[in-house]
Amino acid sequence: MSDEGSFELELKDTSEGGDYPLIPDGAIVPVVVDEVTKGRPPGGDKDRISFKFVVTEGEFKDQWLWGSTPTTFSNNPDCKLMSWVRELLGGGELPTGFKVSDQSLKGLEGRASVSQYPGKDGNMRNGVENVLRPKSLAAASSPLEDEEPF
Repeated sequence: MSDEGSFELELKDTSEGGDYPLIPDGAIVPVVVDEVTKGRPPGGDKDRISFKFVVTEGEFKDQWLWGSTPTTFSNNPDCKLMSWVRELLGGGELPTGFKVSDQSLKGLEGRASVSQYPGKDGNMRNGVENVLRPKSLAAASSPLEDEEPF
């Protein structure tokens, strides 16, 4: 029997994340915005705003993370894009009429709350669940746990 056209497959453990280490689900990692784009994802029916982040410190330094939001940018408290932009800018309310561009978001620092999901190839992938302001600004905006509020 000929070996022509034969092949061998090795079963992979998809919980390992493929060719890169998985960041634990729920971990919060420091990131910088590397790229922001607007477009329709494959198979999608509506445009989305896609963020590419790079982890800046720790065990996962230089690893990329992606997250996306609907294109709606409003002062509704449930607006994910407004929340991410506000956090990347350090918190505080954004006034009605506030404008932001993809270029003005590039290079901003924050923290990403990481989630895991199965990719189309069956391997687990990391994604960004939420964006938080940088740790230095988060600490400055909330009282210390052992400090009296009065």
